[in-house]
Amino acid sequence: MKKGYLASAVVLTLAVVMLSAYVVSNEGGDTTIEGRWVIDMEQAPLDFVGRPIGFPLNMDLLKDGTGVYNRQDRGIAGGITWKTENGCLYVFTRGTLVDDNTFVLDYKISGSTLTLTRGDGLNATYTKRR
Repeated sequence: MKKGYLASAVVLTLAVVMLSAYVVSNEGGDTTIEGRWVIDMEQAPLDFVGRPIGFPLNMDLLKDGTGVYNRQDRGIAGGITWKTENGCLYVFTRGTLVDDNTFVLDYKISGSTLTLTRGDGLNATYTKRR
């Protein structure tokens, strides 16, 4: 019986240590932003053809800080790295058809809705897809 109790205590202690390490490693980041986001075309700033201007059509933000995006307005898709800090979403796009770019966007999440706002005040709303 003592061996079983000791094994349970060791497993519980390891679980607590691993959970603590996970919480500390994600400190400052917003894990709710992870996932697939699709732009709300009715709320998006559109060009004369009806394509979103200055925002990706959709983005997949992965837990490891990487992801992919689709910019329909330019016919571009590619990889990104991202992070959140102090209410800003920092996105670095790796060049596909254009040069590498870094974007800093204010963001707000409410349930399954993400609002991104550029420095010039232009914003777009996204819905999280599962």
